[in-house]
Amino acid sequence: MEREALNFVIEREEQPVVISGEDYVLIELDGKKRDTYLNDLSARLRISPMGKPAGIKDFINLQSGLLSMSLKKVVGGERVAVDKKPIQAWPASTISGLFEAAKNLSGLGNDEDADDADAGAEKTTRGREAFVVYAGRSPSHECATMPT
Repeated sequence: MEREALNFVIEREEQPVVISGEDYVLIELDGKKRDTYLNDLSARLRISPMGKPAGIKDFINLQSGLLSMSLKKVVGGERVAVDKKPIQAWPASTISGLFEAAKNLSGLGNDEDADDADAGAEKTTRGREAFVVYAGRSPSHECATMPT
């Protein structure tokens, strides 16, 4: 039985993002940054007496850590890294929506996450639509998308 060829594109995917009228872009992690994120995540795991993962023991900077690796602010045509500290000052709903989009863009989400990509917004992990976030609130509690 002949198997169908696997076909990959080496270019990292990008997702335009608008936060309170300002332009940003989520960029798919490369292998090194993905591994850094996964190492950080594994260090946060609580292990049961049976040696199995039993939850996360520390959530501080969990979401902002991933976002600081993948979110860039567009300033005068240049992409500027966004540090964890300003991300932590954003509303939790904004951070959570961006975190889910970043996980899915980099293939870090599970199957359930893929169904709920972009916090309920139309799935836009291929960079063909802008992910719009209204700091402090979002339409009907969900994030919205807008064609670019």
